[in-house]
Amino acid sequence: MTLFNESNLNISFCNWIDRFESVIADMCMLNGRQRDKLCCRSDGPRLVFQPAVGKPGSVCPRVSLVTVAWRSLDNWLADIMRGRNTAAASAASRKAARAAWHIQFHSWGSIWVVAFMPGLS
Repeated sequence: MTLFNESNLNISFCNWIDRFESVIADMCMLNGRQRDKLCCRSDGPRLVFQPAVGKPGSVCPRVSLVTVAWRSLDNWLADIMRGRNTAAASAASRKAARAAWHIQFHSWGSIWVVAFMPGLS
């Protein structure tokens, strides 16, 4: 008996999905593109994978703004740690003071908009 083999189940399910979507589209009185968008599940998923920050291997690889923020913060904290163990008049100490200023007063407004409210950017 071949009623319950995998191939028959797949075909039967796709036929059922097609019929179900057609009935729903008729009930909603959809035509054209709207009907095509609704009646497509039996064809399988339609996904498009796109890199979030540009094409891999491009001439100018990009990173997200959040990544840039974390890298900046990491560098500033490292500068502060290096400046703690040096004399007050040294270049490392001045760099540490500048890094401390950045941590306190740097404006991250554009990152918050892009990362947490993408519709506003």
